[in-house]
Amino acid sequence: MAARLPLGDDEAFYWLWAQRLAPCYFDHPGMVAWLVALSTAILGDSTLAVRLPTILLGAANAWLMFLLGRRFFNESAGLRSAALFTLIPVYALGGFLVASDAPMGLFWLLTLWLVADAVLDGRRSRWYAAGVSLGLALCSKFTAVLLVPSVLLFLASCSTGRRELRRREPWFGSLIALVIFWPVLLWNARNEWASFAFNAAGRHQGAGLQLKWLAELTGAQLLALSPLVFVSLAAALVTLTRLRGSEHRYRLLFWGAVPALAVFWGASFLTRILPHWPAAGYLTLIIACCGFWGGAAGRKASRGWVNSVFAVALIFTALLHIQPFYRILPLPPGDDNTNHLYGWDQVAPAVREEFQRLGGPDRAFLCADRYQFAAQLAWNLRQPFHTFSLNTRKDQFDFWVRPEEILGKDAVLVWEDDWGLKPETLEAFESAEEIRTIPVFRQGVKVRTFHVVRCTNLRRIP
Repeated sequence: MAARLPLGDDEAFYWLWAQRLAPCYFDHPGMVAWLVALSTAILGDSTLAVRLPTILLGAANAWLMFLLGRRFFNESAGLRSAALFTLIPVYALGGFLVASDAPMGLFWLLTLWLVADAVLDGRRSRWYAAGVSLGLALCSKFTAVLLVPSVLLFLASCSTGRRELRRREPWFGSLIALVIFWPVLLWNARNEWASFAFNAAGRHQGAGLQLKWLAELTGAQLLALSPLVFVSLAAALVTLTRLRGSEHRYRLLFWGAVPALAVFWGASFLTRILPHWPAAGYLTLIIACCGFWGGAAGRKASRGWVNSVFAVALIFTALLHIQPFYRILPLPPGDDNTNHLYGWDQVAPAVREEFQRLGGPDRAFLCADRYQFAAQLAWNLRQPFHTFSLNTRKDQFDFWVRPEEILGKDAVLVWEDDWGLKPETLEAFESAEEIRTIPVFRQGVKVRTFHVVRCTNLRRIP
């Protein structure tokens, strides 16, 4: 599947990042780009090569779930934790679709593992390794900063942890994390703190108190986790709340979840939260849930309930894996996100032909008014250095484009009906003429319509 399914918009964008390596980008830190760059340098620019690091990270994450489940409970809980993690839709998709969440998830789990070693087993040298892991998590995705309150609240919640805070090892570990994260901070300092500003505020334009965002997140989590998993994890959180004062393992599992979930669920009262954003916060709840099913909290879960949880998760995940190929759910085209994967193989030949007619990269460039479409053009035509996003909203292309390189040049522009085309994009050129309309069909149903436009003489950057 990873080799057959076309790259999604964001996946193509991460490949584009990998052509211009940096410690940080406008959206996220650069870990995912470095991993894609390593894989494609060895295996070439194929769909499988782009996704291979994520596949390997997904397997490593499942292994860590097993190790943590076994550590905190027993081998049966470890096996269940790994199996359930693999079957839950949001993690199953995250196990092969390229995103910054896969490396962050690995280092998130590894950090908690190392903290457990340091505090519960007294292996204080583990604090240094935990610092390395935390630093790498922060270099993967800014969400990893929520590990800091998780660990601090865990330490503050028990006398053993408070004693650790009086020792030098945790603070040296924190210093190691800061040193590893320093290039990301430096990139932001040199670029007006662009990535921090975007993630703190730019993503959330139009935010305000609206209960519809909470309702939307609730529905999204029921799909992303599957309904019975959602209920099981909520029950595990309630049980951990009751037990967190009794044993260190329960404290760590509780505080490993609460800060991330509190931030994202709390923010959903004010702004839209995407389905995968809280995913890291559920990891320790999965482990706790699988431990409690085995009777760790007193009463074992019935085999029928456990089997039902696994079965429903499997059904949801199977549907998500089948839908991109066979469209078994008859969703309206605009509501089926798997349609976004299709059509670029038809667009690319038409764009390539016109690009060559205009004189190629010496006299023209490729563009769209959405960074996602620009990334798809760059990937499908293998033109990472001659493709740009032209729009009034700031994105990563603003850090790459040099006006003197494209002003005065002609361009081939692509847009799609579902998103439309902002007039200021066309107005930036002296003239524009639509030369192709490309309808995209899946199983006889038209799901997208692309437009290819010949543009002459870029006069200004929108």
